[in-house]
Amino acid sequence: MISLFLIGMLVYQSGDTLQFVAQDSVVDIMILEDSVVVGDTGYVAVKQGKVSEDHKYYLIHESVVLDGEEVVRSKVTFFDADNNLLWEERGEEGRNIPYDFSGIYSGLLVVTIWDRHGGYPVFYVMKDGEKVEIVEKGEWQQLLDYKVSPNGRYFFFYTRNPYSGKMWDHLYFYDLVERRDWEYLFPTCMSCKKGWVEISVDDSGRCEAVYKGEHRVFSKTGVLEEIFMKIH
Repeated sequence: MISLFLIGMLVYQSGDTLQFVAQDSVVDIMILEDSVVVGDTGYVAVKQGKVSEDHKYYLIHESVVLDGEEVVRSKVTFFDADNNLLWEERGEEGRNIPYDFSGIYSGLLVVTIWDRHGGYPVFYVMKDGEKVEIVEKGEWQQLLDYKVSPNGRYFFFYTRNPYSGKMWDHLYFYDLVERRDWEYLFPTCMSCKKGWVEISVDDSGRCEAVYKGEHRVFSKTGVLEEIFMKIH
């Protein structure tokens, strides 16, 4: 497909099209057919892609969906811009790999695997050929969102888990370098009110969680440094 002798290959994405560029020239194009009906079976094959911000890596996510709802098979494959295979993960029976929760950040390969209902996730990263499992199966019932610091060191998760008979919102932080973590249980049952928490994390590990204008700011060690309201 792509010559490995081309220097400085980069990959760009425009909709369902990946363009491979070397020395300011497009040398190859990959078109992803994101929805292909498989005969009269009711199955639809879906193929999607993502490109890293530095355009040096990309992933291909493939799934087979039954009747437009149930994902029966999924796979994510990571490549560098020279089309060298870096890593591949296939969903096991009853477990799927969601497209939205797979990614490439600062050279890290990120994979999430959960059940058919989006529950009981596993979340791991590949860094320099090492697999680091950050969220183990059974640790959380739901993984709603995550953010990665621009330098690829810190991970900040928005999760839900049962507490006192109800589903409560939790925050979970992980330092990939020091392999340290902390978690925070919201003092009120946010999920009972059907709210949503917006999260972010910067290169110093400083985290922010926002719920209905209320901002909570944490240090990288999990200290709640400030709470303030911002009225729009």
